[in-house]
Amino acid sequence: MSRRRRAGLSGVNNFRKLLRRLPDDVGADVRTEIKESAELIEYDAKVLVHKDSGDLAAAISHKLGRDGLSAQIGFSSKWKRLWRAAGWRAFFEEFGTVRQRAHPFLFPAWERNRVGITKRIAASINRTLGRLSNYRGGG
Repeated sequence: MSRRRRAGLSGVNNFRKLLRRLPDDVGADVRTEIKESAELIEYDAKVLVHKDSGDLAAAISHKLGRDGLSAQIGFSSKWKRLWRAAGWRAFFEEFGTVRQRAHPFLFPAWERNRVGITKRIAASINRTLGRLSNYRGGG
């Protein structure tokens, strides 16, 4: 499942570079919003997934980036235990097969939350930039 969806914010990479150079407490608000947003999408994906044995819903997970400023929600072969449990079936469930119709759950979970998450993260970034304009480094 290599398709990636990104929030509709511009200048994110420059902002991430800036936050990496500053103390962790400066970007804590943004990191918290990203973590909560990932958990929200994960929850909705678990609600929307077609449940047979429940293994697929249990295997849905999120993983935060090293800097805490990005998140991946879904299944990955890198998350071995979850992948072996049911993650490999996720593609067939999401997109269907010749004989089984698709039951999408990851993309609808993203779409259901996209607008709200984008607004929350943008507001968090604006608050952080406001604090940065008044920030005096310890040097």
